[in-house]
Amino acid sequence: MNKLGIFVNFWEKKWAVDHRYYIEKVKSLGYDILEFQAQPLLEMSDGECRKIRKYAEERGIELSYSLGLNKKYDVASGDEEVRKGGVEYLKRIVEKIAVMEGELFSGVTFAGWGLPDHFVDEAEKRALFERSAESMREVMKTAEKAIRSFINDEPAGYKIYEMEHPDVLLWAVWALQQYAKETSREQCRQKYGELLKDIIEFIRQRKHENLFLHENGLLYANGTDKAITWMNSTVNGHPVIPRTGYIVEFNALWYNALRFVADLVREDGNVLLADALDAQAEVTGKSFIEVFRNEYGYLLDYVDGNMMDWSVRPNMIFAVAFDYSPLDRAQKKQVLDIATKELLTPKGLRTLSPKSGGYNPNYVGPQIQRDYAYHQGTAWPWLMGFYMEAYLRIYKMSGLSFIERQLIGLEDELTIHCISSLPELFDGNPPFKGRGAVSFAMNVAEVLRILKLLSKYY
Repeated sequence: MNKLGIFVNFWEKKWAVDHRYYIEKVKSLGYDILEFQAQPLLEMSDGECRKIRKYAEERGIELSYSLGLNKKYDVASGDEEVRKGGVEYLKRIVEKIAVMEGELFSGVTFAGWGLPDHFVDEAEKRALFERSAESMREVMKTAEKAIRSFINDEPAGYKIYEMEHPDVLLWAVWALQQYAKETSREQCRQKYGELLKDIIEFIRQRKHENLFLHENGLLYANGTDKAITWMNSTVNGHPVIPRTGYIVEFNALWYNALRFVADLVREDGNVLLADALDAQAEVTGKSFIEVFRNEYGYLLDYVDGNMMDWSVRPNMIFAVAFDYSPLDRAQKKQVLDIATKELLTPKGLRTLSPKSGGYNPNYVGPQIQRDYAYHQGTAWPWLMGFYMEAYLRIYKMSGLSFIERQLIGLEDELTIHCISSLPELFDGNPPFKGRGAVSFAMNVAEVLRILKLLSKYY
């Protein structure tokens, strides 16, 4: 849904402010989101942070945070003492924002504000980049700490936003898989190998409160009363799309995770665990095809007993895009072909086919009307990233010109909304008008990922 936010320093010049006063102020003005500077959180106890969070929640105000690192905490600094100090400072900031259950942290977090204050040559630029990247990797350990607290059922002073959602750990494995591609499998194994094994075992041992591994090898989740997938629009507290049971992308993620971690640990000599994970993947893969694939060649969106959702939705494309898939090439091509015919637009993939019941492509009107349309036919650019990855898996070099033409449709948007960015979503029908937030990080990230993937073909 569309939300309107404002930065507290629209009114203030100082960083430390009366949180409650401005929460009340933006509430009275009709805003939904209030952004604070993150630095003052360090001067507050966890208890006070939670009180402010509750104060905002009671008034329906979401809180976000920003930060500009100064010279003292420059995480790209050539002075190792300064860099490490900046990393520890950022970690403390992230932990405090997690106590606030903040979803968004922005600003200049990758270097000192206004630094360097001179022109740099390519060598210095590369060194700055590498030091900044190393610092971000160290800060990421904050997330790992939160994940471990969750899977070990240990008390923690903070948590990752929506950590309890059943697909979060599955997407975490996928994210680390991308890290392995960008660095090396060896580096990924050294830094995150134990975490990956622990996540897989957590799921295999059925310890998640809403992610159940059944004997058929598939993961089951209850989404009847609460939205648990990325299609999370709600009306009157109930999901607009109650995706529940065996959910197609959950199980595509699960199969991919099993195969990826199996290969990773086998390379490290742990053949016993690798064989066990591969055996699990064999069971999962066989059931995946039996449960999700229908006679028309596409994948059911979710299955819960006798309830099967025959809607043509983009969630099936993940089973084609991931590195490891239970589908063979012919089956992948069938899924891709249907996605191309019914879901593809110049701006992204539709969330629902025009041929499916309930198609509602225009994100307009009052809030409740937009909530019902949010995932019922609107087109999302971030899904295009996985579609393009899937297309290249099937057509390889011969698909490059098609992918480049598809990107043109997104390039046209870079000067229309937020400069050099993409809006949240588009209407599913021509003229495919941009809607929602004027800048949406997921969309930008997926386009950048595809551009990086394309570069490997040239």
